[in-house]
Amino acid sequence: MLLAALLFLSVLSPARAGAVAGDADSTRTTAPPASAPRDSAATVPAPLPPPSGIQRSRLTVEPFPEPPQAAGSIDVDAQRKMGAASLEDALRFHRAAAISVLPISGPTEGSLALPDGGGPVRLLTSFLDTQRATDEHLIGSITYGWGAPWMAFALDDPRADGVEALDLDSLRFPLERESFGGPGEALTRPVPRGPAFPAPGDTTGSGVSRTTLVYQRGSGNAQLSGIRLQTTAFRRRVYASYTKNDADGWAPLLSAKTSRYALRAELGRVASHRLELEGVLHKRTIEDSVSAGDLFETPGRSEWDRRHVTLIASRAGERFSDSWRFGIGKEKETWVISTDLNRSPDAGTREGWEFPMMVAEGAMAWRSAPSVTWITSLRAASRKLLHQMSSLPTLKERRGDARAHGGVRLALGSKAGAGLDAAYDVRETQPAFWDARGSLWAGAKRLRGRLDLESAHERPTWVDLLTPASQHDFFGPSGNDSRLVRSGDPTLKPRRLTGPLGSAVFTPFEGLDLELSGSYRRVTDDFGWNVSADTSGGFYDVSSIAGARGSGWVSHAALAWELRRGALRLRGVGWIRGGPDSLSPQAGSPPRRAIEAAVAWRLVLFKGDLPLRLEVASHARGPRLGLIREPGQVTWDGSVSADFGSAGMFLRVRDVLDRRPGSAIWDPALPSGAPTPGRALQFGVSWNLLD
Repeated sequence: MLLAALLFLSVLSPARAGAVAGDADSTRTTAPPASAPRDSAATVPAPLPPPSGIQRSRLTVEPFPEPPQAAGSIDVDAQRKMGAASLEDALRFHRAAAISVLPISGPTEGSLALPDGGGPVRLLTSFLDTQRATDEHLIGSITYGWGAPWMAFALDDPRADGVEALDLDSLRFPLERESFGGPGEALTRPVPRGPAFPAPGDTTGSGVSRTTLVYQRGSGNAQLSGIRLQTTAFRRRVYASYTKNDADGWAPLLSAKTSRYALRAELGRVASHRLELEGVLHKRTIEDSVSAGDLFETPGRSEWDRRHVTLIASRAGERFSDSWRFGIGKEKETWVISTDLNRSPDAGTREGWEFPMMVAEGAMAWRSAPSVTWITSLRAASRKLLHQMSSLPTLKERRGDARAHGGVRLALGSKAGAGLDAAYDVRETQPAFWDARGSLWAGAKRLRGRLDLESAHERPTWVDLLTPASQHDFFGPSGNDSRLVRSGDPTLKPRRLTGPLGSAVFTPFEGLDLELSGSYRRVTDDFGWNVSADTSGGFYDVSSIAGARGSGWVSHAALAWELRRGALRLRGVGWIRGGPDSLSPQAGSPPRRAIEAAVAWRLVLFKGDLPLRLEVASHARGPRLGLIREPGQVTWDGSVSADFGSAGMFLRVRDVLDRRPGSAIWDPALPSGAPTPGRALQFGVSWNLLD
C-alpha cells in the first residue's frame, strides 16, 4: 500500500518533468537566485542533470545530488520529508545538544541544552521570553501516586515556547551575528528562515512554496497534521499556519495534546518601513496516567497557554537599517492534581503561574564606512507576576526589565571580520550587570569559523525566585505514602559564564564536511533546582528546592560530519562534556558523551520514477550518573523515504530492538528513569504546493 502511494505521488508531483527530482536531503539550503537578497528565505530548485547510475533492469543506484555550497545551514524542509516534525528532530544529527526526551509517542519532544553549562537551545527570534524553572528535574511516579507533578513549570523544551517546525524552511548558523542577548549565542541560537521568519528586506520570490501540507501517523495513537498557507491580498503578503499534534504517553504520562495557530500579515509601508502584524495562539496539555485503568479516569495534568500579538516595523537600507517590535502577550502554566481522593488529600488542587506582559524592542545598524558597521539595540518589558494555589492568589506583583546593547563590526577582508559588543542589563529588585563579547570570524572555500571570547550572564527566572513553598501528600496504590515539597529561592544571583567558545567547518575534499565546536568557560554563581529524597516519619519525602550550585569550569567538544559519496551518505555528531557533577546541567541526568549517526543509501526504482532513501540511524549515549542512574544505551532506527521535489513520504521504525531507554523523568521506583515507548512505527507525507 505504501509503495502504491509512493507511485501515486511520483506521477502527480509537478516536480517530475522527465528527470528525477533532486534529493533534497541536504544540511544546506538551496542558494537563492542572483536577484534575491543575500539572506533571503526564497529558494529556487537548481536544475539537475538527468539521472545516472548502475542500470540493473528497473533498478538504479544513483548518487545523492551535490548540495549547494551554503555551509552552516540545516535544510528543515528536506528533514520534514524524512519525518522530522520538531526542532529536536531537525537538530539532533547536526549540532551538539543534550536532549532530555519525554516518554511520548510521535515526534521527539524534550529539552535541548548545550552540553557544557546547560544553556537552552532556542530560536534566535524569540521575542517574548518564557518563564520556566531553570534546570529542574522532571519527576513522576505511578507507584507513589504522583502522576507528573509540576511539569508545567519545570518542562523547558522548544514546544513549551510555542516553536513549531512547520514554520521553518531552514536553520542557519551565520558567521556574523548582530545580536547579543546572552551567553553562547553562536552555538545556542540558530537563526530561523521561512515564511514566518523572513530575512530583513526579504520578499516572496517565484518558486517559493505557497502551501505546505503535513500529515503523520504512528504507534501510540500518534497523529500530527498541519498546514501552512502563503498568499498575497491587496499586494500584501499573508502567512498562516495551523498544527495539531496528539499522542499517547508512557507511564507516568497518559497523553499529550498540542495545537497552535500562527499568523503573519504585511500591513503596508509607513515612512519607508514595512509594517507587519504577527500573532500566535498555542495550547498544550499533558495528562498523567495516575488513574489509568480505573472505572472513572481522573488524571492529573499540566497545561500551557501562550499567546501574543506583535507589531513589527523594519527597513533595510544600503547604509542604515532598523527594526522595531511592540508586543503584548500572556503566558500561563497550570498543574492540576488528580481529583481522586484515594491518591491525595489535595485532590483537584490547581497551582498556576500567569505572566501578562508588554514588550518593546528596537535594533539599528549604521555602516559609517565600507568596513565599519555600528549596531545598537534596546529591549524593555513590563510583566505581571501572578501565582495562584487553587482559587487563592499567593502572589500578585509587576516587574520590569530592560537591556541595552551596543557593538561594532569590522570587515577584515571579503570574508573575515571582527566584532566587539557590550550590554547593560537591569531588572527591578535584582542587581544589574554588564556583559561583554569579542568575536573573530573568517571564511574560505574549504574552511570557515568563528571564535567568541565573552563574559555574559543568565538571570534566574521569576519562577526560580518567587515560587512559594508548597507541600502535597500522596498515597500510592500499594500503600506507598510520600510527601512532595517545592520552593523557589529569592536570593539567587545571576550566573556568569566567562571564556571562549567557537566552531569551525572544514572541507578537506569535495563531499566531506567536518564541523568542530566547543567551549571552555568558568561558571560563577551557578544555580538550579536541587532534588533530594529521604524517608522520615513513615513518609518518603522528596523535595525540589531552587538554590545555588557554586562555581567551577565547564567545557564541551563536538565533531559533526557529513560524507557524500555517490549513492552513500553518512552524517552525525558526537560530543563530550567536562565539569563537576555539582554544576549544570543536571535535569534529566544528561550523559558525559553521546553520538548521533546515520548512514543512507539512495535507490531509484522504475527508471527514475521512484527515488528512495534507505537509512539506518543510531543514537548512543554514555551512562547517566545523576539523579537518574542508567548504563550506556544504544538504540537503532530504520527508515525509507521518497523525495519527489515538491512532495515526500516516509516510513520509519524507531527503537527497532525495543530497548526502551530511560526518559528525562525520574521515578524512584525506576532508578533508570521512566521508560520511553520503545519500538514504534511512524509514517507520513509532506507536500509543497507551488504557484
